[in-house]
Amino acid sequence: GINAEYMGVERVIAPTSDYNHSEEHEDVDKPYFAGYSSINIHEEMLRDSSRTESYYNAIMGYQSLFQGKVVIDVGCGTGVLSIFSAWAGARRVYAIEASDMAHYATNIIKDNQLDHIISVVHNKVEECELVDEFGYPVVADVIISEWMGYFLVFEAMYESVLYARDKWLAPDGVMFPTHAVMYLSPFSKQSIYNDKILFWQDVYGVNMSAMSDLARSTAFETVVVDTVDADQVLAPPQVVKSIDCRIVTVEELREMRASFTFQCNVRGNFHGFIGWFSVYFCPLGIEGPQTVLSTGPEDVPTHWRQSLFFTGDQLWLNIGQEIEGQVEVCQNAHNHRFIDVDLHWTVKPSSIPRYIPESSNLIDRHRRIQCEAQNPPQHHGFRHSKHISFYY
Repeated sequence: GINAEYMGVERVIAPTSDYNHSEEHEDVDKPYFAGYSSINIHEEMLRDSSRTESYYNAIMGYQSLFQGKVVIDVGCGTGVLSIFSAWAGARRVYAIEASDMAHYATNIIKDNQLDHIISVVHNKVEECELVDEFGYPVVADVIISEWMGYFLVFEAMYESVLYARDKWLAPDGVMFPTHAVMYLSPFSKQSIYNDKILFWQDVYGVNMSAMSDLARSTAFETVVVDTVDADQVLAPPQVVKSIDCRIVTVEELREMRASFTFQCNVRGNFHGFIGWFSVYFCPLGIEGPQTVLSTGPEDVPTHWRQSLFFTGDQLWLNIGQEIEGQVEVCQNAHNHRFIDVDLHWTVKPSSIPRYIPESSNLIDRHRRIQCEAQNPPQHHGFRHSKHISFYY
């Protein structure tokens, strides 16, 4: 048997036989789900008003999708999206949660007198079957989930959401959110660069710039999750991946590649690339307000913030200067919850005379860019690559 605990009106039976469950995934998933048993992460998500209000507004804006319908909430956490769905008129909601937060979700739902509508299932999505009150397999009209991680695909919760879609969603059913888009743009974040790299130029009066190359090669091996102001973005964003949640496959999200050409509309020190995402609630053919939850530099900060991929160097770029390249976002080979990001780029020569501010706070006087110069070298053209691991 399985360790599946059922709470509510419906029942859970044996896991499906086609679920490819590996011991390696089990070792990864245990600490992952243990982390979601903590109150801290749920408080952070619930306090994120952009996140929570976007879901509430989308559900209430499309009440016709929920009224009298069957809803599956994948990774329900405290059950807040299940409760919103019930408030919108759902006939039955299956709230699936693999972490021990399922116990608290059950009590919250009871305290709100919704346990006759919402059934909490304490198990992994991939290890349970859902059967309705008449003994038939559940068919969902809506699958809702807040599945997004840093840079959208970190944590790979999309795997469970798409598994639920393929198993339970009706042919004319709706995914909430309906779409997602990943963005990338070059950025400047002088404060972090100064703290990690320029720090070594003067340490209590001691010139330690000999440490600079080591700092560059180690300080930004992993992503930095932080916020960037809109005026620190050097060029308009470009799309890495546009996703229709109704038809996208797991394989498409495990390996993504995109080319880019950025033209700077702000001059400044180029420190790397910033990634973020937006999700959309806009079912095709159904009238309602389009709700967008965006996590970019121009938006209200969210708990996702943005993902900063530092190059380790800084290079002054003029307005109009171009950066061409490719980005690859792939699932980590050893931990399916993590991602690896590979960036390959060329900074094209500038036709504008290079203007550099005199402020020592903006310029690394000991900068040594370890990359191959592009012809003609006197025009400051550079090709470079960077592999960045995304893990916590």
